[in-house]
Amino acid sequence: MSPEAGSALIALAGAIIGSTVVLVGQRQAASQEARRLAHQTRGRVNALAVAVVRDFLACAKVVERLAERREAGEILSGDVIRTATDAMWLKLQEVEVFCPKQIGVSAREFVDAHQFAVWDQPHVPVDTFLAGPRKTLFSVARPFFQESD
Repeated sequence: MSPEAGSALIALAGAIIGSTVVLVGQRQAASQEARRLAHQTRGRVNALAVAVVRDFLACAKVVERLAERREAGEILSGDVIRTATDAMWLKLQEVEVFCPKQIGVSAREFVDAHQFAVWDQPHVPVDTFLAGPRKTLFSVARPFFQESD
């Protein structure tokens, strides 16, 4: 083999090795960037879901307070109750859209319990009546909102 051919083969081998190293580095960088973007997206989606659930719970609290007022003997107009329950139902729809399905299912049961508490007045204290659905909703939602790596 001539010296020029040997030099050409060495140069070709060097180019192949160099290209391979660059390609592997680019793939690793692209993979790291994809993981970073996925993590940021999960964070934004999780933040949105947390905000939606927070707003939902605030509306449910208004309905709960109305149920407690009725329990205490206060007479409330249907319009006042309907305004509060309508807002709660609207927030429930946001939960069902922006949160995992399991949270939406538990939130609907939570709303059904609030509806019964405010309109039909359970035969137990309102806070006792709502404790079960609240505990279920929180136990279902907690794992979704805890930080994970």
